[in-house]
Order: sequence, then structure tokens, then C-alpha cells
Amino acid sequence: MKVEIANSFFKSLKKLSWHNTFIYKCWDTIYYDIPRFFRNIILFRKALYNYYWFDSSYMMQFMHICISDMAEKTDKYGNEVKINKDKKVAAMREAAKLIKNKLDDNYIERAEEKLGKLPDHPWDFIESKDHSGCFQLIDHDTPEEKELRTKVYEYARKLEEDEWNQIWDILKGRTHSEYLAWLEIHKHEFTQEELDNFDAGYQFFDGKGMSSWWD
Repeated sequence: MKVEIANSFFKSLKKLSWHNTFIYKCWDTIYYDIPRFFRNIILFRKALYNYYWFDSSYMMQFMHICISDMAEKTDKYGNEVKINKDKKVAAMREAAKLIKNKLDDNYIERAEEKLGKLPDHPWDFIESKDHSGCFQLIDHDTPEEKELRTKVYEYARKLEEDEWNQIWDILKGRTHSEYLAWLEIHKHEFTQEELDNFDAGYQFFDGKGMSSWWD
């Protein structure tokens, strides 16, 4: 077998060598790294300003910003196979939407849209008979309203739990062992050429899996 080395190979080595020089690293820091640092401050300014170590919601804020930004940039500048890129962008946007729901805590409102608006009674208090000097809230709900309130709260709780699991399913993605198990079942649906071209992999890949979100 004859092996030939193209001129581009030597050009790549020369470029790689240049990128490891002190002069290039200084230029790269000034031209790219420092401007990116300030752009990131602007991008994350709200999350940075509000961050407290004891509140996990701020972690979700950073994740929402990162994933939303990644979806936009991947959609606009991504260079990989379009079918894969589109699946990734869709998964990113779905994850960002679910995280935003968590940050907004909008589950009660969404449950009301489906099951009906909860009654908005005035907050009236009466003095407690059992504890002197204490007051208790008067319950104005009718039996029907009590039933609706229970259904809305249960639906909202289930919605929150389901979407929380969906977030991590999207970020985790599907494993290689799952792909091999799927391929064993669907192998007969592809020609050898399609298998060699990884067409089965493109069909199996659904865009999920944060570890695959790079371009």
C-alpha cells in the first residue's frame, strides 16, 4: 500500500506549532479570551448578581442561559450533519423550556388552564377558640371548590415531577449500550452500506445527551 502525504498535512503541523508559541498564546488571550470573558459577564449578569450558594434555583438559571445560548448558536453556526444538528437543537430548546417552567414555578397556572380556575376568596380570619390570642383563616371553599383545588394541586405536582424527570432524561441522553441493543433488533432494516455509513446511528440518535452537545 502506497502512502502519500499531502502538502496540507505539513501546513497543519506548522499551524499547530505556531499555536503553541508564546506570541500566539498572548495574541489569542487578548483577541479572544478577554473579550469572551466580558461577553460572558454580560450574558450571565442576572444569574451572577442573584447567585447564592444555598439556593439551587440559581444553578438552574445558569443551565437555562447556557442551554438557550447553545441552542441558538448551534442552530446558526453548527457545521455537523443537518439531521443531527436539528435533533440536538430541538432537544436543547425542549430542555431550556422545561427548566424555564421550573424557574417560573408555573405548574399551578398550567393546571388551572386544564382543570379550571381556582376560587379567589378573601382572606378572613377569626380568633381561635382553642388558642387565645391566635387567629385562624376562614375556609370559604364549597365542597366543589375543595375538590377542584385538590385536583389542581395534584395535577400540578405530577406535572412538576414529570418535567423534572424529563429535564434529566434529555441531559443524560441514550447510552451506547442502548444503541447496540436497538441495533440488534433493527439491523435487518438496513443494508450493509447503510450500516457502514452509520445511517442506523443517525436514526437512533434523538438529539438528547448533553455529552454530545458539541459541534
